Amino acid sequence: AIVSGVTSSTPLDTVVQGILAPFRSAGTALTSAAEKYYGYMFRYEALAAENEVLEKRIAEMEDVARQADSVSRENERLRALLDLTATHEDYVLVDAYIIGWSSTDWENTFTINRGTAAGIQENMCAITANGEVVGLLQMAVQEGKPSYVMDASFPLSLSVQAIDAGNDDLQALPIPKALPKTATDAASYIYLAGTRDSVRYRQLTDDFIQAFPDSATGYVMQAEWLAGLGQYGQAQAVYDCGFEKAANRADELHYSLSNMMYAACTTAASLPHEPWTMEQALAQAEAAFAKRPLSIYTKRKADCLYALKRYAEAQDAYLSLTRTNLRSPELFMYASLCLQRQEGSPADSIVALQDSALAFYAQPYPREAAPVILMRAASLQAAGRKREAVADYNTYEHLNGGNMTAAFYYTREQLEVECRMYPAALNDIERAVRLSPDDAVLRAEQAALNYRVGQVEEAVMAAKEAIRIDPAMPDAYRILGVCLRQQGKKAEARAQLQKAVELGDTLAGDILNKEE
Repeated sequence: AIVSGVTSSTPLDTVVQGILAPFRSAGTALTSAAEKYYGYMFRYEALAAENEVLEKRIAEMEDVARQADSVSRENERLRALLDLTATHEDYVLVDAYIIGWSSTDWENTFTINRGTAAGIQENMCAITANGEVVGLLQMAVQEGKPSYVMDASFPLSLSVQAIDAGNDDLQALPIPKALPKTATDAASYIYLAGTRDSVRYRQLTDDFIQAFPDSATGYVMQAEWLAGLGQYGQAQAVYDCGFEKAANRADELHYSLSNMMYAACTTAASLPHEPWTMEQALAQAEAAFAKRPLSIYTKRKADCLYALKRYAEAQDAYLSLTRTNLRSPELFMYASLCLQRQEGSPADSIVALQDSALAFYAQPYPREAAPVILMRAASLQAAGRKREAVADYNTYEHLNGGNMTAAFYYTREQLEVECRMYPAALNDIERAVRLSPDDAVLRAEQAALNYRVGQVEEAVMAAKEAIRIDPAMPDAYRILGVCLRQQGKKAEARAQLQKAVELGDTLAGDILNKEE
């Protein structure tokens, strides 16, 4: 009781206080922690506000620094431009800034703040303040479209191919075009470019020679072009340069020079260039063969020998080629021509060579065989093998679709008469007369053939036509006189025969003497 009075607490109070004591301690701890957290948050907000102020100040300072740097760089650029114009007084400068830039997988483009109104023109250089060229200005192809700058390094990325010689877009670029990288492609490029533009062709061949000085191709192209223009002296100078610099392929130069000499000597009315003779053409062909024994060099040698009328040597050369990869019907025909021009050559030997030429073609003969058949027909005729000759003439006519000349039908008619093939002969002479009605010789031949086959009336008409065309033709008067005598018109016949004698016809005189 005393304790209770002193402390004014009951046992229950003691128990309650014992229970509350831990919670009071925890509450005091929580209050202290909250006060600390509040203090931290207050200080953080203060720091954040201070940081924001500092960031603004830094941004303002950076902006000032950028402006200062821009002004500094502008000053430096203007100083460089002043130096550039001082060095190149002919430059016209247009100040511009890049205001836009875009990039794709195919192109990089930028936009500037100047145009034609500011004086910008086609192909102006875009340069940096340091004077470095970065591109060429290209004007818009279509009105209303933006112009553009071609990267100065773009030409370095181009790879010219042989077929680009015909690329109009590439050729339209106002920049020099490099030749393809290999000699073969470069030669093809020049060939496709053609010689129509002589200035361009000369430049291309010059570029080729400079790029491939060890190749004979450039010298050959340029020299043959000059020779084609009749500038033989300049062509010879190019060949001489090639012999010096491309000695490893001198055979090509010798062969080309031989070809040009041969062409000049066979087409010109007089010697085009004093050193360029057929003998020199032969010497160049032989020099080419000595360097490299190719069949084409032997072919040129044979051609030169034929032109020099050294037919036996030419024949041997042509026949030697028939045992090479150049074997062809033309070689046998060339050999037959050589044999024809050698006095005393057997006609059958000539025909044998022409038979070898025809053996290249399968029967029925194609159109390409027609020239060989015509030449063999003439050779058969000379050999006395007339019916075979007529057969060849028939084949030749068929291959040409029947479109022949009066001379052809007259020649075949002569053979047909000798072979007593009169119906065919009459048909041919009539064709010849239709094609050339004012030819007195054909009319006289028509009259003679008609008389031979008993068609006297037709013979009289043809003879009179011959006399009308050529009143001074004694053969026509003689034929007419004979025909009139056959008709029993002796007085008229005698008058016509006498006219033939007056014109110098001895046969007509013999006929008159027999009558007496």
